[in-house]
Amino acid sequence: MNKQIREWVHILLTLSTFLFMVSGMGIAEYNLMRFITFGLLTKDRSYLIHSTLLYPFTALLFFHIYLTVWPRLMRNQKIEN
Repeated sequence: MNKQIREWVHILLTLSTFLFMVSGMGIAEYNLMRFITFGLLTKDRSYLIHSTLLYPFTALLFFHIYLTVWPRLMRNQKIEN
């Protein structure tokens, strides 16, 4: 179960990172992104996506760090004891 949760967190973090970067590019280079996405990603829509993804991205990032660091800390604590 723990491995499945870690995999899902990694997949969701990868997708949210990609969307965060694309929406950021849509804010900064909105003419280019509008051309690449055939008008689907406008500057306003990019800003909305970027603003909405901030909290889930941050939560997934902290959860990812927790899931990767916590087992190592516990393993090191068992070795020291």
